[in-house]
Amino acid sequence: MLFEGGTGTVVAGDVFLFPNILNPDKDEMLHYLNLIERKRGDASLIITPEPDVDGPRELIVRGDGVKYLLHMSYYENNDYDVWIPDTNTDEENNALAKECGGKGLAVFNGSMYPVQSVIKDFNVVRRAFVEFLETGEISFFY
Repeated sequence: MLFEGGTGTVVAGDVFLFPNILNPDKDEMLHYLNLIERKRGDASLIITPEPDVDGPRELIVRGDGVKYLLHMSYYENNDYDVWIPDTNTDEENNALAKECGGKGLAVFNGSMYPVQSVIKDFNVVRRAFVEFLETGEISFFY
């Protein structure tokens, strides 16, 4: 696994860069991942080397300071797909969709995404990254 550092923004616009860590342990990964909680930033966890079989390849999170965009890259039959989490309650999905006129989409950094992929609970992000690190899968994605 490779924990790929992105960028993050601290108070007053200071930007920090995450390191890339090959085969991180859980504590090391969570240390850097936690730096983007309630901040702007992004990080990913990538299966390396890329396996020859179909399945998940990369888990990605982007934070805007309030919400998080969480998705997983999945390959099947040489085709790329994006899987999204299924963790929001109906009320959370409805509240996010209401911001976009109730069309099943949510706004994140000015773009529209499926409402299920935009979450507010950073614990879901942590849980996804730990499960992906430990198993290479995530049980609550579809």
